[in-house]
Amino acid sequence: MTAPRRKKILIADDDLVVLKVLSLKLSSIGFEVVKVFDSAEVTRRIAEELPDLVLLDLDFGPTAAYTHVEWDGFKMLDWLMRLEELARIPIIVVTANESPEAHKRCLGSGAAAVFPKPLDFDALRAEIERLTGTNK
Repeated sequence: MTAPRRKKILIADDDLVVLKVLSLKLSSIGFEVVKVFDSAEVTRRIAEELPDLVLLDLDFGPTAAYTHVEWDGFKMLDWLMRLEELARIPIIVVTANESPEAHKRCLGSGAAAVFPKPLDFDALRAEIERLTGTNK
């Protein structure tokens, strides 16, 4: 009998500490984790990996650019929601941007949830488990 497939989470953040900590925590509770540091790679890697869930930062540093377009989390979220095969993937926005306008814009663009940094990992874990149908 084969073991069930581990749920895959793609983490997109330009903060290497956030990537490492989230990756270690999520891996330790049984998720497969894909890390993406460069905003120009996010949409391509999501299409390649087809994760069960995406954790998406809103703010990427000024060097994170593809050609002449700055890819911030808002643009990535809008783009992903337009692609039929990717729009079904739940996206949780993780951000230091605590403005009510940003929160509302994320949810209005299709994000499943928004979590402020620093992250409450227990609350984030509960939401990830709810959205992926897992109970760790």
